[in-house]
Amino acid sequence: MQLLAGRSEKEFPRAVRGALDLSAWDFHRDGKVELNGEWEFYPNRLLAPEDFRGGVAPEAGRYIQVPSKWNGEGVGARGAGTYRLKVRLNPTEELLAIQKTIVRFSDKLFVNGELVGQAGEPGLSRSEYRPGNYPYTVSFKGAPSGEMEIVLQAANFEYRSGGIVVPIRLGLSKELLLTKQAQIALEWAGVIVMSVFALVYISLYLLFNRYSGFMIYGLFFLFFAITVFFNGERTFMQLFPDVPFELTWKIKDFSMFIIYPILCVYVYQQVRTRGSRRLILISGSLMAAYSVCILVLPYRVYALAMGEIFAAIPLEFVLLVGLLVRAYLKGDYDVFGKRELQLLIASFLSITLFLVNTFLYNDFDFVSQALSDLLVIVFIMLSVMTLVNRYFQTYRSMEDLTRKLQAADQMKDEFLLRASHELNTPLHGILNLSQAAIDESARTSASRRIQEKLRLIRNTAYRMANIVGDVVDLTKLKDGRLDLALARVDARTCASVLFEVYGFLAKEKEIALLNRIGDEARYVRTDQKRFMQVLTNLFDQIVRHTERGGVSIVSRRTEEDAIVLRIEASGQPREPGADSPSDPVVFGIGLSVAKELIQRMGGSLEWSDPAAGAGMSFELTLPAWPEAAEE
Repeated sequence: MQLLAGRSEKEFPRAVRGALDLSAWDFHRDGKVELNGEWEFYPNRLLAPEDFRGGVAPEAGRYIQVPSKWNGEGVGARGAGTYRLKVRLNPTEELLAIQKTIVRFSDKLFVNGELVGQAGEPGLSRSEYRPGNYPYTVSFKGAPSGEMEIVLQAANFEYRSGGIVVPIRLGLSKELLLTKQAQIALEWAGVIVMSVFALVYISLYLLFNRYSGFMIYGLFFLFFAITVFFNGERTFMQLFPDVPFELTWKIKDFSMFIIYPILCVYVYQQVRTRGSRRLILISGSLMAAYSVCILVLPYRVYALAMGEIFAAIPLEFVLLVGLLVRAYLKGDYDVFGKRELQLLIASFLSITLFLVNTFLYNDFDFVSQALSDLLVIVFIMLSVMTLVNRYFQTYRSMEDLTRKLQAADQMKDEFLLRASHELNTPLHGILNLSQAAIDESARTSASRRIQEKLRLIRNTAYRMANIVGDVVDLTKLKDGRLDLALARVDARTCASVLFEVYGFLAKEKEIALLNRIGDEARYVRTDQKRFMQVLTNLFDQIVRHTERGGVSIVSRRTEEDAIVLRIEASGQPREPGADSPSDPVVFGIGLSVAKELIQRMGGSLEWSDPAAGAGMSFELTLPAWPEAAEE
């Protein structure tokens, strides 16, 4: 318990009847000393050092134990009073310091007749006083005579008890200032670290994953950072002394008490046992209700119950730890998993020890505060490990699902590839047979009608074979096994073949097909089979999405020695709907494969969106076949 309290085993000299003899105390050897014991006390009076001149003490004085509440010592909880202590030291001119932590709820500190420190403004009535109540450390020069007089005025009209409730310490200036600076550094580090964690967790919730645990922990770290900033050395109050008292203390107290309900929400969501959830709901609701009271009631009203509520916080955390340990021993891990429940129990246990240390040993000793800071750091680390473990488990589940999806995708690709090869044989048979029948001369009108139907069969089979080729090529593109044979290809001849294939569909939709590829821009360097596959996909898209009018293909040669083929519809576009080509999903594997093939052959493919009312158009760019090669 000595370690938990952060106290030294050295017994400090105690003041007797308003006098403290430190003549045998060596600050270099023994360190700082707590000015505990009997101080002179003058209730309902604010006396200045000059009121004690001449060695005659003012009337109505008494002795009071410091630290303690002054309630019942000639003054009620709310009122004012003056403390006085005479200290005898070894004669020294070294720089000494006094460390004052909590004096409720305002004070002025005089050393050897000089005002050296102040928090708020003590007064004999509420109208005359201004609350402050924040720690400070003040330095002064030791008296050559070795005599030191400390006079402290105090006033409280806010809390249900007043007075010096935490020891006042005296020591070497450099030691106490170093202690103060170290504590401030620890607090700032805690505020920064917890603010960063709050930002990270809230950002994860808002931007990437709506997992409620991220938001809960984000809010927890946010309010914990505010709590640290407003407590301890109460840095906020010293940096912004003009902020209204009520606002400052509402923020301070609300951030401190709302932490427990936030963690209750997290545990409540994870625990499935009905009895445990009921206990968590009741305790969390009571603390949340008090947090609301902090927001809506004046400080002096909600502070009436603060002592009991604050004392209940460690017990409520013990309750949470007990419920989690009980679930762990029963093997009832719920949604946590064994490892995550272990981390959660350890993190809650560390914050419980922090609260016990704060509640039982709230004397602002440096070691005790350092222990509290260490427990907070341990809690942060364990909390982060808890969420990292949860995220790691989620990531592993996603990896397993990804592997399953990849295996299913591979099976799908293999099925499509097998099906495509199986379809290729009959389709090419249909193409060859129909073409052979078409090549026979038709001498009668009945024969000509049959040939027209055969052409329809051939053209339909050609389109189906092209779709099957897309599936095969898509699989090859994914596997990186697509081979290209680049050669001189006549774009005008290829377009004529396609016009014949799509003639029946164009005639049915009253679309005129115009081949305007000129002699100066007709030969391209490409793979003929893949080029025909691309043109087929483009014609299929543009014809299907055009009603009446014309579809033309024109060519031009660029300065970069490339051939640009523009396929454009001048007719009325179909009404955009579920199969609008502006939706990339509708393009399907046809245009996806077409674009990939063109890029593999050193060209580019662009298209326009017909949704605005204009016809669809494609612009295909490929390297021109060198003229020297033509010759």
